[in-house]
Amino acid sequence: MRLSVSIPDPRCVITTLAQEDLPKDTEVLSTLVRNNRLDIAGAGRYPCAGVYAVAKSAGTMQAGDAVSLV
Repeated sequence: MRLSVSIPDPRCVITTLAQEDLPKDTEVLSTLVRNNRLDIAGAGRYPCAGVYAVAKSAGTMQAGDAVSLV
């Protein structure tokens, strides 16, 4: 499997909402705003966590498989 990273993943207020056993935590988004604001395709600077990627070739991955960045 081969992936190509396209753009950073801008995050919104959803990251602060309670999720199952996890309580609401506004610090999640605040931390991204302070430490990881990135320009998204010239549209402005947004708090980001993760990336969007496009599959360049098919394949199968399983837990424990090695991953490399090139």
